Amino acid sequence: MHFKKLAFTAIAACFLIGCDSGPKVEIEAGSKITAKIYHLGDTVMGSIQVVQTGLKGIERFDIPTQTALKKLNCTLAAPTTWDAERKGFVITKASVSCDGKDIVEFPAVLIGADGTAGIELDGVAIGGNMIVMARDSFTIK
Repeated sequence: MHFKKLAFTAIAACFLIGCDSGPKVEIEAGSKITAKIYHLGDTVMGSIQVVQTGLKGIERFDIPTQTALKKLNCTLAAPTTWDAERKGFVITKASVSCDGKDIVEFPAVLIGADGTAGIELDGVAIGGNMIVMARDSFTIK
C-alpha cells in the first residue's frame, strides 16, 4: 500500500513540474517588431522596443507582448543580403534570442521607412531602428 501512495505522489509531482515550462510569448504572423540597432555587420542586431499586430490600417501596439520581450531581454537578429534590384538590404529570415538562451528563427521581411520590403544603405545605422515583419507565427519559450 505504501508503494502505491509513493508512486501516485511521484506521478503527480512529475505532472506538476512538467506543466510549468516558463513564460511563453506568442508572436502572430504579420506582426511588426521594431528593434533599436546596436550591431551592424552581416547580421544586424537590435534590442526589441515595439511590437505591432494586426492588418494594415488596423494595426495596434501589442503592449503585453512587447513588455514580456523587454523583461526577457530579447534581441532581434537579421542576417542581411544586398539586393541590387531594390538597391537595399533584404532578409528572408530573422531570429529572436532572449536572455542569451534559445534562438527562435522565423521567416521575415525587413521593412523600410516607406513601408516596402528592404532598407536602403543610408537607412541602417547604430542607434537607428529596424522593422521586421514576421511572415509566420512563432512562440518564444
